[in-house]
Amino acid sequence: MRNAIISVQCEYFMAKRNTVMSFISIGPGIGIFVLPRILVPLINGFSWSVGFQFLAALYIISGAMAMFITKRSALQHHSFAHFTGLKVWTHLEFWFHAVASFCASAVCIIYVSNILGLMREEGISQPEVVYSYHGIASIVGRALLTLLMGLTDVHIAVVMIFNYVVAQSAIFAGAFCYTTWEFRFQNFFAGFGIGLFQATLAQFLLLIVGPSQLPGALGYTNLLNGAAAFAAVQIAGTVSQRYQSIRAAFYVSIVFGVCAIAFAIVNSLLILIRQKLEKKKLAKSVQIPELRAMMDGSQD
Repeated sequence: MRNAIISVQCEYFMAKRNTVMSFISIGPGIGIFVLPRILVPLINGFSWSVGFQFLAALYIISGAMAMFITKRSALQHHSFAHFTGLKVWTHLEFWFHAVASFCASAVCIIYVSNILGLMREEGISQPEVVYSYHGIASIVGRALLTLLMGLTDVHIAVVMIFNYVVAQSAIFAGAFCYTTWEFRFQNFFAGFGIGLFQATLAQFLLLIVGPSQLPGALGYTNLLNGAAAFAAVQIAGTVSQRYQSIRAAFYVSIVFGVCAIAFAIVNSLLILIRQKLEKKKLAKSVQIPELRAMMDGSQD
């Protein structure tokens, strides 16, 4: 449900789109921090069924609130190409983004599905509370990066390289954590890195495909995230069972994480090179007398 909302809401918020895209994920960050402190007592005091009923009630409340959203997109598209979003695949950079996103999502799902088990395996007390710092850190990451992007002119492609390096290295660093404080730092920086990525994803995709194809780009990104989750769970689960160790799953995440960082770097370099060539081409076109006269006339 959340992925579907993120994929389409960008058409409703045409102004301040990047800010909205970064802050729309604050709720999950708060939820990751607060819900373990609510659900664990409910499950321990009653049952798993009560815990899931509590979550179901939150979904019902969200659905009721969504009924009051009546604003529609000002842009109406009825073509098959826009409906399927297939045009995004005509951009070479989106292919590299797809591979990097797939690998990064695999790392994230391995982390989410195994971090609590790994902490219990190491005898960490209250692992849910230690993990919950991930949520607050993700909010901090989004807020800081949104502020930084508003105050500086750092290129979004360079920022995305930084995001991948911080997020992926922090997440698969769980393979080398053994104590409570190590896990606290690892969970904090993992959430911080994921927050950085989420704060820049929409703007990065805008740079690749443009505003008209942004919903399709977000949709396919989320689709790849789901495919990566399925594949990563199968691979990491098989490795963990073979070696009888949850930590082995994090060694798998190292491979995915390194691939994600490598493809992200290549993709950002391609974007920077493309924009540099476009600027050179534009500069050459301005040197043509007729075009220069037209541009001077338009400025007048």
